[in-house]
Amino acid sequence: VGWGVAGPVSGYLVGLTSLRVAFYVSFALLLVCAGIAVQMPVRRVSLSAHVGQGLRLVATSWRWAVFLTVMFIAGAALAISFNYLFLYLAELNASSTWMGLSLTLATLSEMAVMFYAAQLLTRWGTRTLLMASLLFMALRLLGYAATGSAAVVIALQLLHGPSFGLMWVAAVARADQLAPPGMSATAQGLNSGVTMGLGAAFGSITGGFVYQSVGLASMFGWAGAAVLVALILFVVAGWVAAQQKLKATAGEA
Repeated sequence: VGWGVAGPVSGYLVGLTSLRVAFYVSFALLLVCAGIAVQMPVRRVSLSAHVGQGLRLVATSWRWAVFLTVMFIAGAALAISFNYLFLYLAELNASSTWMGLSLTLATLSEMAVMFYAAQLLTRWGTRTLLMASLLFMALRLLGYAATGSAAVVIALQLLHGPSFGLMWVAAVARADQLAPPGMSATAQGLNSGVTMGLGAAFGSITGGFVYQSVGLASMFGWAGAAVLVALILFVVAGWVAAQQKLKATAGEA
């Protein structure tokens, strides 16, 4: 909600004044957040004695390797979308107010997905939702690349919920499913670190080089193609896992 409200408000303020004002307001709000944070209670937790064993199991699991590879690519693509969208909109002559409204549309679509997250997980499961989110993410990025209209780019922000929101819901649940007993928190840390840490950093840096080489539209196109590769990898890995399960069941029979 804060993201969606701040988008158009800051865009309007920047349009009336200058971009410098947005940084001043951001600094003031961060000071308020810091003041609240230092007053919050901190609870001490003890790590499980089997952390090392669980980490070794995660490191040697091909299912984890595939999952984290897919999330790394998705994180890189998301970083490109987040960090370079406004540059693209500026290139398409969109006003700062419309840039802010693009965040509102993205937030509304994400809220809708989060509201029905439990029902979606129950109905479709983590694998199907993750595949759907990758498909929507690819369509969103390829749509950016294909259009030369700021209005279309802003409208494509409605795919933020079905792409990022759906992906995050499914990824959190998937990491919990794949986690060894007692290692759920560590699994979530790996998921977050690879997606929003390593993947996002790689996407931000690589996106800059691609942008300088071929331009923003082509950069989004390459990012969309990479997500399609991740989707294919995930589908093939799921098929292999299903075949292994069938063989194991047949062997027991």
